This record gives sequence, structure tokens and C-alpha cells, in this order.
Amino acid sequence: MKASICSFGLAIIAPVLLGASEEPSNSYRIVGEYIGSEAELGEGQNAPASASPFNLDLSTAEIRITYEVSSDNGETESVELASDRFVDGRVVFEGEIDEPTDVRISIKELEDQWKWVYTTIVPGGEEINFAMVDDGDVRLALVGVSKRVKNPQNKFTVQGDLISIDKDLSLAHVLVAEVGVNAGSLTSISSGNMLPRNGKFLFEGEAEHPTVVQITVSTLGAADASDSYFDQTSAIVEPGAEILIHPRGPHNELVATSGAARHAKIIESWRQSSEYLDLEDRFTVAEAEYEEKRTALWSAVNAAIKELNDYVGDESHEHLALERQLAEIRSGKLQSIATNADDPLDALLAMEMGAYSLTSENRSEAFQVYDKLAEVLDDELVAQRVTPARELLVSQIKSEQNDADLVPGQKVPDFTLADLEEKETILYDVLAENELVLVEFWASWCGPCIASFAKLKELHSAYKENGFEIVSVAIDSNSHHWEQASEEHDLPWIDVGEMSGWDGETATAYGVQFVPKSYLIDGEGIILQKDLNPDELEEYLSTWFNGSSSPN
Repeated sequence: MKASICSFGLAIIAPVLLGASEEPSNSYRIVGEYIGSEAELGEGQNAPASASPFNLDLSTAEIRITYEVSSDNGETESVELASDRFVDGRVVFEGEIDEPTDVRISIKELEDQWKWVYTTIVPGGEEINFAMVDDGDVRLALVGVSKRVKNPQNKFTVQGDLISIDKDLSLAHVLVAEVGVNAGSLTSISSGNMLPRNGKFLFEGEAEHPTVVQITVSTLGAADASDSYFDQTSAIVEPGAEILIHPRGPHNELVATSGAARHAKIIESWRQSSEYLDLEDRFTVAEAEYEEKRTALWSAVNAAIKELNDYVGDESHEHLALERQLAEIRSGKLQSIATNADDPLDALLAMEMGAYSLTSENRSEAFQVYDKLAEVLDDELVAQRVTPARELLVSQIKSEQNDADLVPGQKVPDFTLADLEEKETILYDVLAENELVLVEFWASWCGPCIASFAKLKELHSAYKENGFEIVSVAIDSNSHHWEQASEEHDLPWIDVGEMSGWDGETATAYGVQFVPKSYLIDGEGIILQKDLNPDELEEYLSTWFNGSSSPN
């Protein structure tokens, strides 16, 4: 046993001694790992075919590493450093590079979908680890460590220790990003998307001047709702700064501490004061009490609304039976006048009084009356009062048929409608960019429509990054009313309008006879569900995006 240990020790020492007299290594090593929706970090596995929401066969997806070079005329072009595919859930890139270089790791087939992450290769530097994560979406992320340092004199570090958070953060989104006017530019500070490793992460970046950064940790789209987590905190970084990110309190609010330099003076001077910490603790308790009461009241409101709807929807009420009898007498007499009157004007007036309603069982008999009136009345009168009424009845029947035909499994018709800025939206363009789209018909005068907006906003915010979008279609007859309602309720999704009431081409094509009316459709335009209430929609989205399989 001693001989084995000595031999192993010499094997380690020899390269070190040899390296002392040789030029520094310019090699690099980048290791990628595929993480499926059921996989644990660190477990290699084959990427399953057709596993992505983009109909991409992940088992053949090509991972490419590129960098940019500038030409003499100042233009930049992308140069491929290496490319390869996963084998048994793993891909390894090894080579040599002469100087610190910013590179982009991307999924070649999805480069137009923002499926990439940046890192900096340093000759002879530590191994770089990244992962392709398939957790309902497909994303690339650096694992545990992100280093973007070329000039050590400007180096700062942000370290995170999230171990005490009692949630599964293995697939959490971790991002360190500059805030302010420079945010989002090519020269701004950004760690790129990271995954924690064993509850910790490290970002090494450059700050030529003191800069405010925001640190975000999120489990958006977590499979288990109990693992849902989102919080942000700010820090001031500068050359030499060392920032530690850790949770505090019962709700694990993120706190950034340093104990030195500008961060301590500008942030910790108040953030870590006893006065602030005491108020923060009291705020946490008060907020929890508020949310508990709000939830209880909202549940009571929903229960009351359900009771009201059940009561209103009960057709056994005596007044409804009497109302039907009154309608039978009224329509029967008016129909007799409409079909038997000697004076065609009497017949027209009887029709306009509702001889045949749009919902009556014998409404098709109205066509004979309209056609007869069209033959005997003045052309101008026909154009003004007969033809529009006949067309309205045709539209109603067609709408009902369309509603009956548009069921789960069928494909919805395309439409092109403009928003309040007169920007046109083509439905199938939206479908191509999203996994699920809710087409919601509403109107400014529709109380239930307005009441549903609060919940729809929550769902839109929760699942938009997963590929869920809402397209609301207003069917008002007055664009001013639509504009007022949209601005008042600050709709965050795609909001278009068809100012033709119930008779609009799109409303008819979708069988809209009441609002709110909705269709939940996939990226191919296939109807998954229709007329879901907000709670039903929430359950469906949770199962779709967080469950192991799509709902039925």
C-alpha cells in the first residue's frame, strides 16, 4: 500500500516540477452536461429524442463554441472555436488558446432563440462547466462558476451561499447583472445564466469603476410548487470587491454583505443596521398577515360568486317559466303578423319587434319573410332594414356552428388584428414564438372579463418565460371604450381589437356568442381547451409546464 501511495505522489509532483521550467499552459477544458427534467445535477444520461418544445431532437443537437473577431473595417464576425454533440449526456471540449477570450456556448439549431451563454476562456485556467437544461424549456447555463475576467486589476467577486434555503435550487436561475443606463449593452457586467452547485455559486467579473449590480435567484417554472423561489438584491462592485450573497429571515430574503469599500458605506450602512433589520422583520410578519387575510377574503368572494352563479343559473325559478309564457304569446302573435300581413310594412315592423329572435327554435322561418320583403319593399328600405337583419341572422347561425366545430383537437382560424398603436398582430406569428397561447375575447362593458384580468396577469407573469402568451381580442363597437378599458387595467399581453361587436369577422369565425370566451391553443394552432375560467387555466398551465407530461 505504501508503494502505491508513493508512486501516486510522484506522479503528481513530477508534472509540477517539470512545469516550473516550461512555458505556462495555454490549454482549456470545457465540459457540458445534459440535464433532463427528471435528472439530478451531476447524473449523465442520453438526451432523449424530441425532448424540446422546439421539436428539436436533443440527442443530435450540436453544441458550438464561438468567439468574435474584428476586421480592418471595424466589423465583427463570428469564428467557430469548436463544436460537438452530447454522448451519454456529456460533451467535452479541449484545446489551446493564446489569450483570454470571450466565447459564446450555444445550441447551434436554436441560436435564433437566445439559447446561449457567454464565458471567458483563460489559457491554463480552471475547467469550465455548463449544462443544457431541459426543464419544460431548453436553456444553457454555467454550473456553479462564471468567470469573465481578462484584466485581473479590475476583478471583483460575488459569491452566493444558498445552502440554508430549504428548497430545491439545483436548477435555479442565478444571474448577476449590471443595472442602470449601461445594462444590457455589450460592455455591461453580466454573469450569464448560472446554476448553483451544491447550493453555492461564484461570479468573477470586471468593474473598471464602482457599479451597481443586481443579483437574482429564481426557480421560475419549478416542477414542485413548494420549491418556488424568487428574490433579488443589489450590490456595489468595484476592483477588489468581495461580495457575499446569503439568505436572511423566515422568507429567505437575499442579502449582500461585504464589510468594506463602497458597498459597506452605501448599502450595508443602512441595510445591516439594527433599526432596518427590526423593521424588516416586522414588515415580514405584517405582510404575511395581510396575505393570509387577502387570501381568505378572496376565497370568500369566489365562494359567494359561485353561489350567486348557481342561484342565477337555476332555471326552476317561477319568474323564468312565466317569462317564457309571455315570450311565447308575444312571438306567436308577431310571427302571425309577419307572415300573414297584407301590408309589407306591418310585416317588417313585426320582424323588428322580434317575431323571430336570434335564438328561437324556428328562427330559420325568418328567411322566408326577409326574402319576401326584399321583393316587395323599396330598394332603399331593403338595404337599410331588411338586408342587415337577414345578415345578422346568418352571422348568428354561422357563429353557433363555428363554436360547435371549434373543439379540442381542431385547428383555429388565423386572424390579423391591430392593437391600440395600430400595430398588426398575426395570430400564427404569435403561435410560432410560444408554446401555449390563450386567445381571450372580451369587451369593455363585460364585468366578468374585467374581473378575470387580475388572475390572468398573475398567470401571464408566472409562465411567460416558459412560452405562454395571451392575445386578448376586444369586441367593442367603440374604439374609445376599448382604449379606456385597456389603459385603465394596464393589460401586459398582446391586446388587439375588432370594433364590430358580435358581428366581426374574427368573432364570428371563433363562434363568440358570449364573453369572456377563450381558446387555449398550442404552437401549431390546435385547440387544447376552450372557455376555461382562470382557476381552471391555472391548473392546466401548472400541469403543462411543471408536470412530467402534458395534460389531457
